[in-house]
Amino acid sequence: AKAVRHLVANFRDEVKLEDLLKLTGMSRPTFARQFKIHSGRSFSEFMNGIRLQAACRELLETDRSVLEISLDCGFNQISFFNRLFKREKGCSPSDFRRGCRELRTS
Repeated sequence: AKAVRHLVANFRDEVKLEDLLKLTGMSRPTFARQFKIHSGRSFSEFMNGIRLQAACRELLETDRSVLEISLDCGFNQISFFNRLFKREKGCSPSDFRRGCRELRTS
């Protein structure tokens, strides 16, 4: 629970696994196993999921560029963000923004 609270509060920043290990007092293998048991996802999958949720919200609610949104949501590389977004959402961030706005106005 401590780790999840920390991740949710700090997802926009670089979150280091070492910091979570100190926070929880667990070894790397124990943390990885316990995190997967309790969240159903690995640490990196969980972080990417939180960041993608925030990015989706910002794509729908703002006119900021995809690059600005991806960086602000904690992604360091736009290429990784675009690839992950397409894999998880089935479209590019720009298409997601256009598609959802079109659905809202029709």
